[in-house]
Amino acid sequence: MKHRLLIVGAGYTGSRIVEQAADAGWDVAATTRSEPRRRELGELGAQVLAWSAEDGIAGLPLDDSPDVVYSVPPTDAITPADIVEIARRSGRFVYLSSTSVYGNYEEGEVDEESPRRPTSPAGKARLEIEDALLASGLDAQIVRIVGIYGPGRTLDRYLAGGRYKLVDGGQKLTNRIHVDDLARVVLAVVERAADGPCAYIAADGHPVRVRDLVDWLIANQGIDRPPEVTLEQYRAERGDDAAERWANSYTANNHRIREDLGVRLQFPDVYAGYAAIFAAAPGVGSSETSG
Repeated sequence: MKHRLLIVGAGYTGSRIVEQAADAGWDVAATTRSEPRRRELGELGAQVLAWSAEDGIAGLPLDDSPDVVYSVPPTDAITPADIVEIARRSGRFVYLSSTSVYGNYEEGEVDEESPRRPTSPAGKARLEIEDALLASGLDAQIVRIVGIYGPGRTLDRYLAGGRYKLVDGGQKLTNRIHVDDLARVVLAVVERAADGPCAYIAADGHPVRVRDLVDWLIANQGIDRPPEVTLEQYRAERGDDAAERWANSYTANNHRIREDLGVRLQFPDVYAGYAAIFAAAPGVGSSETSG
């Protein structure tokens, strides 16, 4: 039977999911508010729907119960109860969450069973959604994602433009995943996850220190070293959510996607992923979030 997939909130990652699903012969629909993204998604083979969270869940085409990947950041316009209702009307429901739900483990290891104790506002909002889905008993899967990078989302131009600041010397561990590997993980969850609510960590399993990644980029891309700031200076500039997420440090264990889903990552660490990006398009990059 042909897979039918609806991606709610198809941004940077959603576009890669659309591309891989369409290439596999899936029937794919996607929502976005962005006109450029609409054109891109259509060219990749998706039926594109102009929907935003402010439209409410009644505007989503759920009557024929497609599998759904939900990739909308927490918003007051959609409550956890609304998201559970989307899951109830879906086939399989996959919520794209974040490892920010774990909080700070001071470089200790986290897996899917580790206690979640978020410190950032966004992490707390995602925890509330996760708890509602896990308690629902529905076929609702949660993918906790680390820092995403890929073509068009790397640090080199951000560094070169002088817009990146190294917080507390870049001591923290950062966990990463290439966007194409993330798309593979999400589609594997749709296809092969066990029935019932479950969580998966999407990470390459090889965290690096932020300073080591910055040093590698400086050496390989000829970029000047960025200025350094304290965490409190960063908080004053970027706000509590960004500061709390920066302070979180842990090692994300990816055993469940490897062992339960059989996912083999194309890019086993961030250095392999960056090397492939720069080899394909030397000097191309833009801003990236840290995770």
